Formats: sequence, C-alpha cells, structure tokens
Amino acid sequence: MIRFASFVAGLMLLASTAQSQDNTKLQVTIRVPASIDSFQNQRLITLLAKQDTSGEGRDLVVDRQIDEKVSHTKGKDTIIKVAIGNKEKFTPGVHHKLIVHVMTPTGKRTLIGEREGSAGPIFVQSGNLPKNLLVVLRTEK
Repeated sequence: MIRFASFVAGLMLLASTAQSQDNTKLQVTIRVPASIDSFQNQRLITLLAKQDTSGEGRDLVVDRQIDEKVSHTKGKDTIIKVAIGNKEKFTPGVHHKLIVHVMTPTGKRTLIGEREGSAGPIFVQSGNLPKNLLVVLRTEK
C-alpha cells in the first residue's frame, strides 16, 4: 500500500511538472539599439505562431501582443518588455516561432526582431523552451 501511494504521489508530481513546462508563456525583452534611427508612434507587433500540421505550410498565430505607440530616440537603447503565450500549450512535435516587428502607421515594416547573437527566425520548441528571451531589432533589409 505504501508503495502504491508513493507511486501515485510521484505520478502527480511528474504531471504537475510536465504541465508547467508545457505552457508557452514567454517573457520577452525587446531592445531597440541606440544605432537605430529615431521614430515615434509606430506599432510593435509580437506574435507567437505554431507550425501548421495540416500540410499547408503556413504558421498559425496562437497569441499576439500589439503596442500602438512605440517610440525610440537614436543614441539611446530602448527596452520594451512583453509577455506572450499565456493561452497556448505546447503540442509535442509542433514547433513554435516568435515573430517581432515594428510597422509604421501605414503598415510598412521597418524593423524586425532576432534573438540576440543569431540571425533569422526565433524558434522555440517544447522541451527546450527558454522562458525569458532577449530580442534585438534591426532595420528591414
């Protein structure tokens, strides 16, 4: 009986640990470098998307954070903190991607985010999810 109770307690602990690790909630720190030209009242868009498993090859947006009034002054880093992914749970084998960009009020993308130290998309996966990410914005090429 004691072995069974220990086994059940172990399973409950394992389940609660797995459940907390499956949450996709991310704390994102976005840095606009001092070298970027000044801008005012632009839109910062942060998206969390997951791979489409239907075979169509699209990303499906699962959460979004939009800040309508972001400004930056050249010569000084601007730091913006965003929490995203509260509503989504990871599905094993499905990749998630963080997308960050800045757009003008007319819809032109001017800046794009990358993980500090690595160019390209910001992939996050279940089982290896950093809960705190630093994203650096660069000018759109």
